[in-house]
Amino acid sequence: MYSLDRAYLYEKKDMIYYKNNTWFVGLKGGFDMMMAVQNQCELFVQNKESVKKDMWMWIEGGGLQLACAGICTSNNKVYDKEAFDFCEKILKNKVGTFSKFRGTFQSVIVTLMMMHEDPENYLEKGLCSYNVLKEYYKESVHLTFVAMSMAQYVDEKDYEMIAERSQRIYKQLKDRHPFLTGNKDIVYCVLMAMSEKTNDAFLEEVEEIYTILKQKFSIGKATQELSLVLALIEGTVEEKTQYIFEIYSQLKEAGCKYGAGDELPMLGLWLVKNPDGSKSVQSMTEVDRWLKEQKGFGVWGTITNTQRRRHASMLVNNQIGNENRADDGNAMQMAIATNTIINTTVTQDVSLLSIMIAVIISVVL
Repeated sequence: MYSLDRAYLYEKKDMIYYKNNTWFVGLKGGFDMMMAVQNQCELFVQNKESVKKDMWMWIEGGGLQLACAGICTSNNKVYDKEAFDFCEKILKNKVGTFSKFRGTFQSVIVTLMMMHEDPENYLEKGLCSYNVLKEYYKESVHLTFVAMSMAQYVDEKDYEMIAERSQRIYKQLKDRHPFLTGNKDIVYCVLMAMSEKTNDAFLEEVEEIYTILKQKFSIGKATQELSLVLALIEGTVEEKTQYIFEIYSQLKEAGCKYGAGDELPMLGLWLVKNPDGSKSVQSMTEVDRWLKEQKGFGVWGTITNTQRRRHASMLVNNQIGNENRADDGNAMQMAIATNTIINTTVTQDVSLLSIMIAVIISVVL
């Protein structure tokens, strides 16, 4: 991903390969992993700079710039200002100024619309699912994003059933953990309602996972959120929790200070997209190092270290997910790229909510 000096090459000689007159650190093999990740990284930075030129998104802040850039990158698309303006006009014609689809996170909704051949129809379905959901929940930005995902993956005739079932799950979760459960957890309850697992089985597994995880990560909302993510993924409780502990330790040993705060639930996506977590730990540290050298991502940039590492994780695991989808031919997995960017924390880094939503949908459906 960048030219390396001889000393560094010698130190990492078992992990390097040569291509296009440049040495790269990373995974060797037929898929040429790091070259694919390099393309993702360069596209991501290009999209981020293009998005930044849009004055409205500049006012909204760096987190939303990353959101829109990430959505485009996950779909292997270059940000298109004309397409954005076209979709934004559709949105403004469909909803009022005070709608949850407008305001601060409007640009993310519009960018999601850009990824569809028929953005107007996609929005109409999203508004339809949102109208059903808000009969069971208070209106919130989290609800808008999960509604847009329902529009993409769920048949309209099932909206009511999913909303009603998700509310029952949410109320049970709230009864068990009244101080930890909030609006973000509605997203996972809706996703659970899309699956075949029973409500009781889901909630019991959440409890088991949370009991184990809190021994290392302490009691908190992020730990519960990770528990919800893991409960939606196949595998035993022991297998899934052990995987998280191993990945977290490997990242720490590699010098990547991955926190136990809002970014913690992102680790659950490693299990979805990359069952062999060690495959991407080294790649993530290299991507993080490269991003740090890019405009806006370094010491004097507006993007925090936590945000940068989240997106380094996203870029590497998204590419590994692409490789795995190519191998297993899973149509739903291939469709996930459309929505692989927005729930670790909407208020701080909205771009990861659709990662949490869309990737998990690929598992539960």
